[in-house]
Amino acid sequence: MNNKKDKNISQLATLRRVIKMIKYLRENGRTKGAELSKHLGLKNSKSIYMYKNFCHCLGYDIKSTHGYYGGYELIEDALLTNDELKEIKSKLGNNKLFNKIKKVNSRVTRI
Repeated sequence: MNNKKDKNISQLATLRRVIKMIKYLRENGRTKGAELSKHLGLKNSKSIYMYKNFCHCLGYDIKSTHGYYGGYELIEDALLTNDELKEIKSKLGNNKLFNKIKKVNSRVTRI
């Protein structure tokens, strides 16, 4: 039981860092790995790669560039436009799946 609770806490911490990473990159543009890892409370910048992959799974494209002028940069958001939502609604109708899509989309806009 305790093991399951620890796993859930760990997953929530990871999700919190992913959201924090998206928000920070959205507000600051290209950011060095050291600065980003410090902001996320990580000991080193090697873990950022894992969070970058989580962001990609959520539909956020994060570009990483090596070198002196490199860093991490949010390329595009995963938000659906109102037209895209209308098109999905016309195909799905007003069912549970559409409501979940709309709910997730509205939560992403608040990040």
